[in-house]
Parts: sequence; structure tokens; C-alpha cells
Amino acid sequence: QTPRVLLTTLPREPHALGLLMAESLLAADGCATVSLGVQTPIEEIVAAVADYDCDVLALSFSPCMTNQQVSEGLKDLRAALPAEVAIWAGGSCPGLTRGVAEGVNVFGGLDGISPAVAAWRATHAAADLTG
Repeated sequence: QTPRVLLTTLPREPHALGLLMAESLLAADGCATVSLGVQTPIEEIVAAVADYDCDVLALSFSPCMTNQQVSEGLKDLRAALPAEVAIWAGGSCPGLTRGVAEGVNVFGGLDGISPAVAAWRATHAAADLTG
């Protein structure tokens, strides 16, 4: 299976380089990607996940985001999105190492992307076999 991945950043996060690098690696892994660019309001992220029928929401965070902005944004997204939509967060923001919402997969670096895609495919292949 090929996951459809939506990439963006939260409001107040203007840095796009992490998104571009992640998108490149996801494409190399055969994922279908949709990028909204940077500083997307949460309600627009939620709507885009539904409109594009995305399996994964990938978010990039730089140190310009406060711990509270990261924590609240991820909690709001996790609460607003269906449980079957994975949330992947990465970047160099210290807020990613503390108080992250349950159900959010945090990447310490870009090297976590390929294993996460493989795990997503394995999980969904098993689900296809059983149901």
C-alpha cells in the first residue's frame, strides 16, 4: 500500500526546509504526498486531511515554536483527526521532546521516515488481510 501524506507546519512556523526534505524522502519511499506549505491553520489542516483522503499528517517544527505551541497544536490535531490518521512530527524544536500528545509519532531525525513508512505499510497490509 501507498500512504497518502499531507505535509505542513502549524501557524507561527515559517520554516519550510524540513518539509521539503521530508517530502523528498517520502516520495523516494513511494508515498503520495500533498504539501500545504507553511503556517496552515489547524482547521484547514483537518479539512485538507479529509479532502485529500490522507493516511498520515506530517508536521515540521523548528526552534521558533514554543513548547506550549507545539503541545497545544499537536493535542488539538490529534483530537480533531480520526484515530486512523497517523500524525508524524519532526524537527529541531525542543518542544517535541516533552509533553507531546498521545498518538503522535515524533521523529528525532529524517532517518526515521523510511522505517515509519515501512511500519505503516506492514500495519495496513496486515489489516487488509484480516478485514
